[in-house]
Amino acid sequence: MSDQTVGVYILLKIKDINSGWRDFISSTVNKVKLLGNPNLYEYYVNNGEIDLHERFPNNEAWLRHIDYFTKEVAKDFLNHFEIKQFRVYGPVNDKIKEVGKSFEAKYFEAVGKI
Repeated sequence: MSDQTVGVYILLKIKDINSGWRDFISSTVNKVKLLGNPNLYEYYVNNGEIDLHERFPNNEAWLRHIDYFTKEVAKDFLNHFEIKQFRVYGPVNDKIKEVGKSFEAKYFEAVGKI
């Protein structure tokens, strides 16, 4: 990983188990894959909760992803899920921190990594 890599962990609660959230995730993953902004974009489910793991090569890639998310995905995403935790790992700029305020994001600085 480079010193510019930004990691994101989001804990989600499924609002309605019968809402079609699995199909929504599958469709979203396929679209995000085509855009190519994240290096990693994975959803894991357990007992009504979802861990979303994302990794971006730099701030610019994450900003492109946030722009896409805001315009194309956010409304449906927030209909399916409640955000319980939003954690960001690595160096982020002030623009990203401003976006993260609405999600009460917590930012973590690397103190050791390979």
